[in-house]
Amino acid sequence: MKTICAIMFFCAITQIESLAQNKINEKYLGETPPSLTAKEFGKNIISNDSIYVFGSAFSTMADEFYYAVRIDEKWNAELWQTKYKNGKWTEPKRVNFNKNFSYNDPFLSKDQRRLYFMSNYTLGGDKPSDKSDLWYSRRIGESWSTPINLGEPINTDKNEFYISLTENNTLYFSSNRNSSDKNQSDYDLFFAKYKNGKYQEPIQMGPEINSEYFDVDPFIAPDESYLIFSSSRPGGKGKGDLYISFKTTNNKWTKAINMGDQINTEKHEFCPFVSHDGKYLFFTRNGKIYWISSKIIDNLKKNVIN
Repeated sequence: MKTICAIMFFCAITQIESLAQNKINEKYLGETPPSLTAKEFGKNIISNDSIYVFGSAFSTMADEFYYAVRIDEKWNAELWQTKYKNGKWTEPKRVNFNKNFSYNDPFLSKDQRRLYFMSNYTLGGDKPSDKSDLWYSRRIGESWSTPINLGEPINTDKNEFYISLTENNTLYFSSNRNSSDKNQSDYDLFFAKYKNGKYQEPIQMGPEINSEYFDVDPFIAPDESYLIFSSSRPGGKGKGDLYISFKTTNNKWTKAINMGDQINTEKHEFCPFVSHDGKYLFFTRNGKIYWISSKIIDNLKKNVIN
């Protein structure tokens, strides 16, 4: 009798674990979650060898996925989306924005009511701007509103792109606002606090984060405990690598370190995003999205703090 009960108990546990695994897979396009080895995400679903994909972001419940797709030789892009509905993921489709402009680097607000992105959109115009600004769109049913510019002091006469938000709406982004006209590729990372319903003057991050080189694509942890970004600084493995910095107990950032061979290659790694459940790090490598267990962040933190 005890043997039968034990077998029944084992079968019940196995079934629960199987259902839990299926639930996880439902959230991530039905794919098996990765370990500490990065693997391609959404192959032949959201990308293939003929499609170049940029930044991506999941919703809080991981039931919506947004990503950008290159559309021409000028690196202009469109935003695409797929949703988990009625027990399956919908066929990816373009977000309903004006096709005369480029849209990239999506990020959803905590309440899922705003979709943030970078764009060369111009209000009321039909010709793209010669610079990129940060924008957002309000959710309207199954669609999105006309883009709304974040305005000053976030946007300037230079380029701003790649947005990430903390739990308290502190905004992190990339900009070349302080570059000279002769060095337009000199990008750094900035953040801006949200107070009294508006963003304060952006603050340029310090030398622990920024360098003399191309520092872009920040992903900030919701609790601001770590920052992941892409940089072309010397000592990397390719054109651009992912780096990480941790905030210490005295509210200081550690010197950014390369995230290592498990992520970085001789190719270009950029556009980091960590799922809202904190389990997976997504990033782009030469036009394909990859994902890896976020345990790599914990491992790196142990090494840095120690």
